[in-house]
Amino acid sequence: MMETFWFWFFTCFALLSTPVSPDFHRPAQNVTGSTLHLPTGRFSLLAVPANRTLKVSVPLSSSISALVIQAHSTDAVLTASLTADFSQGNVYQGASVGLVLKPVVLSQMISWYLQADRATQALVAALPYSAEAPVPGGCNLEFDLETDPNLHIAFEENVVKLEFAPANVGWPWFVAEPPCDVGTGAGTHWRLEYDFFCLVLPPSFENSVEWHQFARMAMPGSTLRFGSKVTTLPSSSLPRVLITTAPHLSIIFTLVVHDPLMRTTASYVPILVPGCSSCGSSILVILLCVIIGTLGLILCFLGHYLYHLETFLSAFAVAASLTTVLIIRFTEFSDNAALAMGLGTAMLAGCIALFVWWRFGSVLLCSLILSLLFGVQIALIIFATPLGNLAVFKSDFNFWMCFVCVVLFGPLLSLPCLKMSAVVACAVIGAEMVVLAIAWFVPCALPYLLIIVPRRAAHPSTALAINAIPLQPYDFLLVALWLLLAIAGTVIQYQLLSDRPPFPPCPYDLWREEREHRREDLLNPQHHQQARPSRPQPGGCGERTPLLLAH
Repeated sequence: MMETFWFWFFTCFALLSTPVSPDFHRPAQNVTGSTLHLPTGRFSLLAVPANRTLKVSVPLSSSISALVIQAHSTDAVLTASLTADFSQGNVYQGASVGLVLKPVVLSQMISWYLQADRATQALVAALPYSAEAPVPGGCNLEFDLETDPNLHIAFEENVVKLEFAPANVGWPWFVAEPPCDVGTGAGTHWRLEYDFFCLVLPPSFENSVEWHQFARMAMPGSTLRFGSKVTTLPSSSLPRVLITTAPHLSIIFTLVVHDPLMRTTASYVPILVPGCSSCGSSILVILLCVIIGTLGLILCFLGHYLYHLETFLSAFAVAASLTTVLIIRFTEFSDNAALAMGLGTAMLAGCIALFVWWRFGSVLLCSLILSLLFGVQIALIIFATPLGNLAVFKSDFNFWMCFVCVVLFGPLLSLPCLKMSAVVACAVIGAEMVVLAIAWFVPCALPYLLIIVPRRAAHPSTALAINAIPLQPYDFLLVALWLLLAIAGTVIQYQLLSDRPPFPPCPYDLWREEREHRREDLLNPQHHQQARPSRPQPGGCGERTPLLLAH
């Protein structure tokens, strides 16, 4: 019975977790072999030859005021153009390209042109919009295209910068385009609002899965349904956003523009930020994760029981974090060099903390360090939530003041009961070490969410960056594992310490007392007296036993 249950359980899980390959339309090519007729409002797969111009014709209707053309390729560089000669100002190039077609006369067809640097399949679509819908990129003043619906991506230090051209309000094809630089009233493009969305791709995906996700993020309705909202920008803000991402995850970003007056929406062309599948796969990283996970297990279940290990690891963690952040912040050393110097300093700090406890028996220092670490963990968790994206925390003063207040909350919690707080802190921090060691090998966002604050401390340029990493299914499993390990570690440590004092005595005092006892034994004369051998006692007295021995 149980075997049947588990068989159907894993079968259903496999079916649900396997992405469905969409059935895209494949338009028919005409006799010349260079012109295709593309339907509006749906995605199609085009076979694009290498270094040849492909003319794509799209039908028009009286209700269409603008067409947003987009094409996506997984293995080639595409070039889309409004004209057959691919003249400057009419061309956009990239893995994901987009154009805006505006009919100038009433006609039945409108054309655009596509090239690729190698033979490939491209996912293309012509999405129609009415005269009431905003026009993505209609107020472009920075990029080459006159109307640019594309998202421009730039990889900066630890963040991704997405730039876009502001949209314009919609207008019928037979009237003049509304000006972008005249007035800021309700009748201009300044009333528009912009929402950034993202969608994380599965860990191992095929081309069909990537195209399917692009199709989901291309239209406003499906974007609102399947995407995760990152942030909202008013028209008065700069047309750019800084975003933190996870190197292991491939994420599709798109931008939806809203017209609150006409209650219409339009989408920019989505773009993919690819993940790095080979990052962190070196032997050194794997060995480091194994060491961290092993120490985390010991700290979780035996942390306060092995007080010397608790003292060493707490000082080690604080010194390693502070030293690495300060070196990256104020020197020109690389991140790896800063990490190496931080580990060396942490070893020294751990040894000093052990010596202080051994010589002076100061449990207050270790308790203070451990409670501060616990407060740091609380602060990291809080700022990893959407609260960290609030505009008030973009100010360094507000952010670090709140961070310090949350960190100091840890020592305040530990004052009433130092023993129990030390046990809980060891269990929580040890469980986190185990979870982070596991998380490095699975596609999840948890490790990158927990380093947002250290990264901001080391790189001040990330202060304005928005956390755009949505939680993945593995993250919920890891959080559940974190909670279970923390609870189990607390219970086990509490049972082990039930008949022991809250903190061990000073090792130096114990050593000195033992030395004094040995010295007293050596000075005691009785210690040097050799015991006289006693006469053997007879087993019993009989009639043949001598009287002297009997007495």
